[in-house]
Amino acid sequence: MKCYLYILIIAFNSLSYLNAFQNDHVLVLNEDNFVEAISINRFLLVDFYAEWCGHCRNLAPEFSKAAEILANHDPPIYLAKVEASINLNIAKKYNIDAFPTIKFFEEGEPEEYTGMKKADYIVNWVLRKSDRHVVELNSSNDVEKFNERNESCVVFFGIDSDLFSVYHMVAKYNENYLFAYCYSDDCLDHFNAKHGQVTVFKKFDEKRNDLTVHFNESILLSFLTQSLNPKVLEFNDKTSDLIFEKRTPGIFFYIDKNSYDAEKIKELALLLSEHINV
Repeated sequence: MKCYLYILIIAFNSLSYLNAFQNDHVLVLNEDNFVEAISINRFLLVDFYAEWCGHCRNLAPEFSKAAEILANHDPPIYLAKVEASINLNIAKKYNIDAFPTIKFFEEGEPEEYTGMKKADYIVNWVLRKSDRHVVELNSSNDVEKFNERNESCVVFFGIDSDLFSVYHMVAKYNENYLFAYCYSDDCLDHFNAKHGQVTVFKKFDEKRNDLTVHFNESILLSFLTQSLNPKVLEFNDKTSDLIFEKRTPGIFFYIDKNSYDAEKIKELALLLSEHINV
């Protein structure tokens, strides 16, 4: 009984800073709880600020908005702040000599935050750094090469923190698809895309499908299922799962793929798929 009680006390203490030090969704850290925070959290973005700093005050609402979005992520990712002009030992250890300075801690190791100081950019930057399910592409050329290497892939364009959070979650739990992301103006212009657009590139059927409406997880999953499954496909062990396990409706053609009219029958099946809603 004593052992059980002891374990509960330790667990409570290890999370105590989350409950005791929050302000506008941002963890408030100081020299008493800073080491605990970066030890417990695999990922933690920290704003080192000074109360008298005007730029810090401008950052605060954006940082708070990003913190709220990321705290609701699964699993949650926390943002924190330290008043470096008071907590001098922390400021000295991490070479904080300008305000605000933002550092990203991964397993206690810091690196400089390099994004813009707006909520959408903060959220996207942190999600990219904290997960490897979405490939970062920096230019339209990168996207083109990514498309060339794969039979199909999914790309999120531009900046929209809410939609990217949904996209990121879907990517995390759908390992059968390849997900990427490009926020640059070059990508938006080259692919005639808008902020928050999801595009499927593929080497079959229409070659490209765009999702340009505001989406939730259900809408995105439906779009991916419809876009990434070929309208005409060969029946084999791999595609049988798609047809039977997901109960996908379809029409079966029994043909000899080596016969002279096999391609014509395939074209007929594709034509039917474009005009029939099963």
